[in-house]
Amino acid sequence: MMKRVLVTGATSFIGIALIGELLDHGYEVTAVIRPGSTRTALLSKECAGADVAGCDISDLPGLKRSLQNSGKSHKYDVFFHVGWSSDFDNPRYNIQGQMQNVSYGIDALKAAADLGCDKFLAVGSQAECGLVDAPIDSKTKDAPLTAYAKAKCALYNRCAEIAGQLGIDFYWPRLLSAYGPYDRPGTLVMSCIDACLKHKEIAISGAEQIWDYVYVADVARALRLIAEKGQAGKKYSVASGVCRPLKEYILDISDSFGYPELMNGIGKRPYAENEVMFLSGDVSELHEDTGMVFDPDFKSHLHSCVV
Repeated sequence: MMKRVLVTGATSFIGIALIGELLDHGYEVTAVIRPGSTRTALLSKECAGADVAGCDISDLPGLKRSLQNSGKSHKYDVFFHVGWSSDFDNPRYNIQGQMQNVSYGIDALKAAADLGCDKFLAVGSQAECGLVDAPIDSKTKDAPLTAYAKAKCALYNRCAEIAGQLGIDFYWPRLLSAYGPYDRPGTLVMSCIDACLKHKEIAISGAEQIWDYVYVADVARALRLIAEKGQAGKKYSVASGVCRPLKEYILDISDSFGYPELMNGIGKRPYAENEVMFLSGDVSELHEDTGMVFDPDFKSHLHSCVV
C-alpha cells in the first residue's frame, strides 16, 4: 500500500530532494510549508506530485486542523522533520532562538503522533559532535560548541524520551556537509561556484581541512532508506564516506567552471575560532542496515548545482 508522509522544511534544498525521492518511490507526500512562502513556486516546479499544507513551523500544534480543513483527514505513516528556523539574529550562537527549534521539533513529534504516524525522522547534524579527529559514527559522543549544535543535541534527547512515551519509532540521521541544487548561496561550494560564474575574487581559508561532502540526492535517498529499514534511535552518519583536503574540492570547482583564478583566494581568510579541521562520516552502519551506497564523485555533480 502506498505510504502517506509529511515533510517539514519542504522548500529547503534537502526538503526538495527528499520529496522528489519519496515521490519517485511511490509515496504520497504532503509538503508542510510556511503560508505565503516565496519558494512555493519552486516546490511546484521540482515536486509537482506533492500536496501542500500551509502551516508555519511555529504552528505545528495546529497542523492536524489545517490538514482537516484541506480535506486531508486520513492517517499518515511517516513524518520527516527537516525544518529548522534561522529567522533570528546570529543563529549559530543565539541559544534563545535555537531553543525555539527544540520546541518546534517536539511539536512536530507530537503532531506526528496526533496524525497516526508510526515513524518520526528528524535531521541531526555533525555539529553535535564538535571537534573530532576520527570519522563520525553512531557512537561518537556529543560535544556541541555552538547554540545550533546544543539545540540539535537537546532535540534528540527530548524526542528520544517523548517518542518512547508515544510509541513512535524515532530516527535521527546526523548530516555532514551536503551540497547540491538550491543550496544556500553562502556555503563554500555555492560561493565558489558563484565566484567562477561571475569571475570574481573570493576570500577562502587556508583550505587545509580534511572534508567529506555528500550530494543532496544521496542525502535524500539515505533519509528514505533510514525511515524504511533503519534502526530506531541509531545516530546514522549521512556522508559520502570519503574525505579529502578542502583545497582539492575547490580545485574541482575551479576546473569544472574554467576559472583557475578561484584558487588565488585560498589563504585570504583566517581560520575561525574552533574551526573544524577534520570532518568525515563512517557510513558502514548505514550500509549494513539499509543497503545505502553513496556516490563520492564530487566533481560530477557540480554543474547540477547551477539552476
